[in-house]
Amino acid sequence: MAYRDEKQQLRVRVEELADELTAAQQRIRVLEDPGVSAGQTLGEKLAGARLRIVHEVEIAGELPPAAHEEIVEVLRRRYSTLGQASSVGKSLGWSNVVPQGTRALEVSVSVRNGKTTVRGVERLGSLAGGLFGGIVGGVGGGGMALVLPLALALKTPAAIPLLIVLWISMVYAVVRASFSRVATARERELRAAIDEISSVARENIARDRKAKLRVEADEADEADEADEADEADEADEADEADEARRTRRK
Repeated sequence: MAYRDEKQQLRVRVEELADELTAAQQRIRVLEDPGVSAGQTLGEKLAGARLRIVHEVEIAGELPPAAHEEIVEVLRRRYSTLGQASSVGKSLGWSNVVPQGTRALEVSVSVRNGKTTVRGVERLGSLAGGLFGGIVGGVGGGGMALVLPLALALKTPAAIPLLIVLWISMVYAVVRASFSRVATARERELRAAIDEISSVARENIARDRKAKLRVEADEADEADEADEADEADEADEADEADEARRTRRK
């Protein structure tokens, strides 16, 4: 029936617009984010970037469990690792294996109250510890082998403390800038991964929604056909009864 098909299309379009509005609101919140310096701990200020990166997107509609495999494949392709995936009901969790020296990354897709939330978290504490502990400690301390002979060669032993401070400060500044660049790149990568997963989720939600609407429309058509058949049967029975009465009168 044309009117039912048009109604179904309008419902799908309204829900798609609701998804687009939610995505736009999420993007506005990202753009209005005050920056890395807001709410930082002392350790993050010293490191020059956040030690925990979080990106979250909320989508209208519930993701069907059949889409979990597609989302896991997106993560495996982006991060070049199998990781560990687990599904509980309609929700999905994925994380990479975290042996020494690898990335500590977790992605969750939770479904609740008609909404799907895609959330990614990457912890950079181990990376920061390796850079600052290994390079600042190793290069900074090893640089004493250059600073001390230089001060003695210049016959300025009183300048040794100043040269030590300058050398360690220079190494720290270089490492801090390097960590900041890596953290920014990791955050950009995480946002891109979560945004791609969100796009996949929206497509699957839309397909599932259309499939359900088609089923509802088919069921409504079947119900209408059954009602029409019942009405036709009743009309036939009424005609037969009238014919029987007319026959008796004759």
